[in-house]
Amino acid sequence: MTQQLKIGKSKIANRFGLLIFLFLIVTNSTFGQDSLQINNPNNNPNNNPNLNQIPQQNANLKTNLRVRYFNSFNSDTLYLDSLTILPNSLIVNDLISNRQLDSTNFRLENNYLLNQKKQTFAKLEITYRVFPVDFGFVTFRKDSTWRGLDEGNKVAGFEYNPYSKNSGIIEAPGLSYNGSFERGISFGNNQDLVVNSNFNLQMAGKLGDDIEILGAISDNNIPLQAEGNTQQLNEFDRLFIQIKRKNVKLTAGDYERQRPNAYFMNYYKKLQGLTFESGSKVGKGKLTSSASAAISRGKFGRNTLQTQEGNQGPYKLLGNDGELFIIVLSGTEKVFLDGQLLTRGQNNDYIIDYNRGEVTFTANRLITKDVRVLIEFEYTNNEYQRSLLAVNLDYETDRLQLNFNAYNEQDGKTPTVQGELSEVQKAALGNISDATGNALVTSIDTAAFRSDRILYKMVDTLISGLFFDSILVYSTNQDSAQFEAIFSEVGLGNGNYVRLQSAANGTVFRWVAPDLLTGRPNGTHEPIVKLVAPNQQQMFTLGGKYQLTKNSKIRSEIALSNRDLNRLSTVQGADNLGLGFTTGYENRLIFGKDDSVKIKKNELTLSANYEFIQRTFNPLNPYRTREFTRDWNTTGLDATDEHLISAGFTLKNAAIGILKYDFSTFLKDSLYNGLRNYAVFVARPKSWDIRLEMNYLTSEDLKGKSIFSRPKFNISKTFE
Repeated sequence: MTQQLKIGKSKIANRFGLLIFLFLIVTNSTFGQDSLQINNPNNNPNNNPNLNQIPQQNANLKTNLRVRYFNSFNSDTLYLDSLTILPNSLIVNDLISNRQLDSTNFRLENNYLLNQKKQTFAKLEITYRVFPVDFGFVTFRKDSTWRGLDEGNKVAGFEYNPYSKNSGIIEAPGLSYNGSFERGISFGNNQDLVVNSNFNLQMAGKLGDDIEILGAISDNNIPLQAEGNTQQLNEFDRLFIQIKRKNVKLTAGDYERQRPNAYFMNYYKKLQGLTFESGSKVGKGKLTSSASAAISRGKFGRNTLQTQEGNQGPYKLLGNDGELFIIVLSGTEKVFLDGQLLTRGQNNDYIIDYNRGEVTFTANRLITKDVRVLIEFEYTNNEYQRSLLAVNLDYETDRLQLNFNAYNEQDGKTPTVQGELSEVQKAALGNISDATGNALVTSIDTAAFRSDRILYKMVDTLISGLFFDSILVYSTNQDSAQFEAIFSEVGLGNGNYVRLQSAANGTVFRWVAPDLLTGRPNGTHEPIVKLVAPNQQQMFTLGGKYQLTKNSKIRSEIALSNRDLNRLSTVQGADNLGLGFTTGYENRLIFGKDDSVKIKKNELTLSANYEFIQRTFNPLNPYRTREFTRDWNTTGLDATDEHLISAGFTLKNAAIGILKYDFSTFLKDSLYNGLRNYAVFVARPKSWDIRLEMNYLTSEDLKGKSIFSRPKFNISKTFE
């Protein structure tokens, strides 16, 4: 009881003191009129001649009223007190004139009295009241001037400077970067806890010593490609770093490599590896070199779709060997409709599912059975790891250009999916010609009995007096079920097994007897697997251009290709090497009177070209125009030596337009002989757009003679 009483008295005393303090604040204007004199000898102006100095507080004072005396005040600023002053309590008296000064003469700011009118006073009496605390006092947990060690020489966990910019992860003044890093979890009532991770970083700038860096790092734990329903694609799991210093550049990670300065060598590759580029002055010219060593993510494929009337898709893309399950590399596809390049996007011409290899056309392009759809793309089927080596050299002077290019792309000898090849499989691939490329081997193998696997027993049977051996029959008997097999679809009438409806945990196949009269099989599947052989493709080109005169030049290029369709084959083919050659001449003539802007009115360009292709020449990718076979009507012809000769002219007139004419002949030994005339006229007078085109072909092959005429006219006008 006594302790509770003491606590109660303490609370009452505290509250009473608080009320007194509030009362003094509220009534400060009344107290400000008091003429209270402080009993302090220092406050007497007669005893202290230096009262214009900053006064010191008396710690024994029990009131918030302050009275200060100052002599010969002629400055613009006067410091009054170390505690916060109540603004309404300030009174300034001039003791010489015995009057209270107007408040417009002075202004109070942060305990400083500002002399606004710059007046001079002989004696001043200043009265004011203060708060018990200084509200302008700065409180901090760590002094901004403190660096590294405290007074006890103890190392702090960090150094803090509020006036410095935040330091980044990478300390480089000339480098700018941005990105994001994410961590998340996913869970549900039908899945386990999954941790998701995303990382994205872009950087560009200088590291010092003239070293420039450009990089992009993207990591996503979802191993899927971007959806092909937009024109722009976002790459997942991408690493790209480029370092450059003067004329030397190094690129590493995921990048693209395109067609070099060559006529026959045409390719577009998505790579994972390293590229080195440099440029230097050699003699009177400049030498540019580049070398790449990388893993090729895919290989080239071209499909001509068999379109259906009114069917917009999806249309399935196939591999070069008829593979059904391929993955198209994002952004590598080119879709041509009647020779016109289409644009990807839901609001444009088509969309594509890269992971399934399917193309669907939008309503902007009506698909009929008569349209021609050609699709070029890079794809992967994960059969073999593909490596790529490429070297490019270019030398250029004022009149001469030389270039040398070497390209090597090959598959590894070990498949990436099924692992190491067995001795039987290696022997099967080694004994076939490299022209065959693929080998069919039996998939029947012995296996230990397991109740959760589809196993077979091997039996013999006799039907109508005909004996059939080594027949697989599905069995669940532990004593006889000793074989397993992989069945491949070979088409109706080519196999001896059919799919069986069964309650087993898997697909079961049943043997069916062949036709006893003809001996033709009646099934669709066979216990065989197709082995895809690893291949190799090489090409070397050497070409150049020479400026004969100011307006004439000549060019030439020779190419050597080497294609091995089966690196494991011991039977070397005689058709691996092939040769290609092209040369051309061009002369430009300028004539006519000058116009008002000193530009020649007429420009005539004469050209002649010759191209030779050996029968065994194999380009990396098609290098000719995509409508070449249709323009010359050579679809379905066998490979032979080819000669392509052309000559023509191009006439340009600034006021009229452009007229172009080409006459060419195409020869394929004794299989084909064609003559083609091509002319086009383009004019754009004012708001008109005129294009007249004519293609006339006469050809002769083993089937006879043919004439192909294709005129095109396009005349349009733009209205304001």
